Parts: sequence; C-alpha cells; structure tokens
Amino acid sequence: MVVGITELDIFSGNSNFDFSSYGGLQDSPVSVLSYAKMRAKLAGENQSRKRLTERAAKELVPACLKKLGIPRSIDPSCPYSYSSGLQRLDEKTLNLSDPVKQAIEKRKLDQNGLR
Repeated sequence: MVVGITELDIFSGNSNFDFSSYGGLQDSPVSVLSYAKMRAKLAGENQSRKRLTERAAKELVPACLKKLGIPRSIDPSCPYSYSSGLQRLDEKTLNLSDPVKQAIEKRKLDQNGLR
C-alpha cells in the first residue's frame, strides 16, 4: 500500500473537501491524504508542527484501513471514526477502538491462514 501526502485540497463526489481518499478500485494500493484543511492558518490558530503531525496521524488511519475493508468505527474518539471537519478531527484520540483493533487482528489471522 502507498499513501501519498499532499498539501493540496482533494475532493470526491459532492464533498467540499476530503482529508483522505483511496483509489476506489479493489486492486488499487493507493490512498492520498491532504493536510490542506489541517493547517493552522485556515483555522485561525498559531502554527504548531506537533498539532499538524497529530492531525495527519489521525487521518492516516482511515487512509490505510479503508483499503483493508475494515468497517468505520462508531466510537467518536477512535481515529477511524468519520471526520466531518477540523473540530471533529481534533476530538479524536490516537487510540483505536476495541472493535477496530479486533477487526485488524481478525484480518491478520485470516491472511496468515490461522482461521
């Protein structure tokens, strides 16, 4: 899998912006993450590399897990829950919810033929 990171906005369908998007094709190994809407100047904040890095880390989770077919988390603190904007992104933690962890573990076991 490859995740490209860009400072340019990305869009899909009728959305105003996407934090991340994947190729959409079953065999495509490509996702793209945009940090354009994560930057401090757009939110009227002081620039913070740490905050931008944390925001990007949270959105790398969906950029990767969507491709694996793991269902989105309904736990709002999970980084794999849906982000409708910057405030929602900041509400997330860096900790995966238990159902997401279990889905990842199941996928690993299935791929290794242990189930």
